[in-house]
Amino acid sequence: MSLLLRAHLRYLGRERAQVALAVLGIAVGVAVVVAVDLVNASSREAMRIASERLGGTATHWVTGPGDRIPEGRYAELRRAWRAGEGHLAEAERIVPVVEGTVILPPEPAAAPGPPPTLTILGVDPLADAAVRALTPELGDGDGAGRLLAEPWSVLLDAQTARRLGVEPGERLEVTAAGRSRALLVLDTVPAGDAVLGSGFAVADLATAQELLGLVGWLSRIDVVLPEGGRGPEGLRLLERLFPGLVVRSAQTRARDLGAGLRLVDRAERETDLRALSASFQLNLAALGLLALAVGLFLIHGTLTYSVRRRLRDFGRLRALGVTPAELRGGILAEAAVLALAGTALGLVGGRVLAGGLLELVSATLEGLYERVAVGALAPDPVPWLKGAAVGVVGSLAVAWPAARAAAAAPPGLLQRAEAGEGSPRRRAAAVAGLLALAGVALLPGTGYGGALLAIGAVLLAAALLTGPAVAGLLGAVARATGSLPLGTRLVVREAVRGLGRSGVAVAALVVAVATAVGMGIMVESFRGSVERWLTARLEAPLYLRLPVGAEGADAVRAVLEERSVAGWIERRSFDDTLDGRPVRVSLFRAHGTVPEDRGLVPVEGGAVDPEAGAWLSEPLARALDLGAGDALPLLPGARSPPVAGRYREYGGGRGSLVLPLDAWPDPPPGMASFELFPEGDPEPLARALRAAAPAAELRRNEELLALSLSIFDRTFRVTGVLQTLAGVVAAVGLFGALSALALDRRARFGMLRTLGVGRAAPARQALAEAGLLALAAAVLALPLGVAVAWILVEFVNVRAFGWSLDFAFPPGLFAQAVLVALAAGLGAAAVPAWRLWRARPAELLADARALA
Repeated sequence: MSLLLRAHLRYLGRERAQVALAVLGIAVGVAVVVAVDLVNASSREAMRIASERLGGTATHWVTGPGDRIPEGRYAELRRAWRAGEGHLAEAERIVPVVEGTVILPPEPAAAPGPPPTLTILGVDPLADAAVRALTPELGDGDGAGRLLAEPWSVLLDAQTARRLGVEPGERLEVTAAGRSRALLVLDTVPAGDAVLGSGFAVADLATAQELLGLVGWLSRIDVVLPEGGRGPEGLRLLERLFPGLVVRSAQTRARDLGAGLRLVDRAERETDLRALSASFQLNLAALGLLALAVGLFLIHGTLTYSVRRRLRDFGRLRALGVTPAELRGGILAEAAVLALAGTALGLVGGRVLAGGLLELVSATLEGLYERVAVGALAPDPVPWLKGAAVGVVGSLAVAWPAARAAAAAPPGLLQRAEAGEGSPRRRAAAVAGLLALAGVALLPGTGYGGALLAIGAVLLAAALLTGPAVAGLLGAVARATGSLPLGTRLVVREAVRGLGRSGVAVAALVVAVATAVGMGIMVESFRGSVERWLTARLEAPLYLRLPVGAEGADAVRAVLEERSVAGWIERRSFDDTLDGRPVRVSLFRAHGTVPEDRGLVPVEGGAVDPEAGAWLSEPLARALDLGAGDALPLLPGARSPPVAGRYREYGGGRGSLVLPLDAWPDPPPGMASFELFPEGDPEPLARALRAAAPAAELRRNEELLALSLSIFDRTFRVTGVLQTLAGVVAAVGLFGALSALALDRRARFGMLRTLGVGRAAPARQALAEAGLLALAAAVLALPLGVAVAWILVEFVNVRAFGWSLDFAFPPGLFAQAVLVALAAGLGAAAVPAWRLWRARPAELLADARALA
């Protein structure tokens, strides 16, 4: 090892406190990135497994109107396939599927909420075993034969069996299509621990049809085509490196098979689930990268300050013959040592943090996707490699400017300690370039990835401006406090003088607080908009729903006509495709006196009147670029009235379409629902409806509203955790900066103490300065947070989800941001202040001589 390199390493050993803080900053940033990527990889793997459990190796689906296919059409397609004719001639397998949901008995001591459900997968055991691994082959323990021979028999997944305490040979009570059935559990299907959730059961096709009320119908036909696949390898790798950044179009390329049947790519048909997952994952990944960016701010500040403190030493080395390249290499070697130590610690911390985040993310996914809940971390090496690469390469990248500046300066300039000062002109040019980039990224056609790039550019520009802005702000405070006592003026002046060391940490605090404010405003805007939407949607006191295939709609109408009911809204809902996109169709009719908005919050089209035309949900209307007065694409079997308007919807990726009930003379099987507006006490009407339609699910809408808002709050809980982590990283950086300032000022404080100043004065100075810097950071962060929230609300949400939000300004959030900044500043200054308070004057002077 060269003498010069040993000198650099000795410096790191001497400045142990500063080195520890720099390593901690990198470690926390890397830990958050690794943890978020591990959880994202686990959720992605859980969703893949959940999809492949039920979909198997099928590459395409044959679907029909209302996601229903007459059973006779399967026989026709299979005969054509056997004869090598038609669009399915090249298929390797085609198998029929019936899929639906049944209700399980409530578990003891279960929390209030919807009843637990079980997915029923009806298959033909003779043909399905070659497509799905969970389907037993004929002769394999006689499982397939028993499914065919035993009435009302199923294979239950092992996790659900354990949760319910059901053993093979026992019966499981379920409710489907308004009828209770006792299903015989023949055996369990092993499922592993990667996915938890509502579970599934495999049944014979005929059993599933009768159980779900779909006799004579299929849900879909699974097809295995040789050209089918999971997409380009490069695209899948990009999804793993940058979770959520790749969102495929929801437009499905379908082949028309005649009679309303379509052959669609399975991966494209599941895009609505993938798009929601990608947006949620991208939200987590963006916050994880924010924490790392704040950590890199810290390493940049530490190395820049370290270089500035040793400019005279570097000048002497240059005068003794050390070349610029050797000096630059030594500084980068210091950064490499810090990066390797911080990254190694961060990888360990990331694994621990991922375990804590897993439960929150799992609860979120289960609330969004019902049968997907993450059970274990996935053994994916990409998050570890990405965290290591970002930690090491990022640290070297932020160390490069300081190393280059010190190496490029002449020895004489170094000995006057004037190198490394940033040029205001270059700073202004960089800020202008970043703001221009943000403007370009917000132009139409850049997608929500462009909107996120704009947020990053705005935050980076604000970080570059933080130093001058804080200096100007504190300068104005200094001028305003000119007549105040000397101690007050000294706090302000020392804070300005210390910005060379604390400026980067204050910038990190500004970015962290601004991001928290921006996300907080977005979440409050989202919650307020969703609450107003749900209040309108659930305005009816009672809601009644009949499962698909269940009887009782006529009996419900008879009760409503006999009873004293002010009015009701009747809907018949089913899934279909519109212009190649999956859509939820609701056939609508209003009776009697109902609210003018009909439970819909209009965005365009004036007064809501679904009986006068077609109303499209905002995401669907944006995807199809349709507005009031436009012609609606044709739906097979339906009359397509013109578009009357658009309404708000904050559901899943599948859009919604509301049509008059008479627009579809012979609709496919669907779910019937009634929104009821009784006069007076609704309980007598509820009792009469339960007696007339035992299969119906009758609930009070106020319960649905509370449940929906609780799911919303749970979804964004993990966002709050990551915002807190970013704030912790910023507080660590400010602690390092204030500790360094305290070390620099020990000589000055020592002389003041020898002149009779009390030992509380230096500690008070450190705390007051930290509080002033934190307040300045909060003042700058609040408008920056509003700008971030504006981009999130007006661009990211619209481009990612297709919905608009009502912008909210929660005053409590701004007060909370100021308090958080103050807590971070004072908390960071507490340890340096305590050390100054307990140190004797002789120790302060001795430390100052040792550092000279």
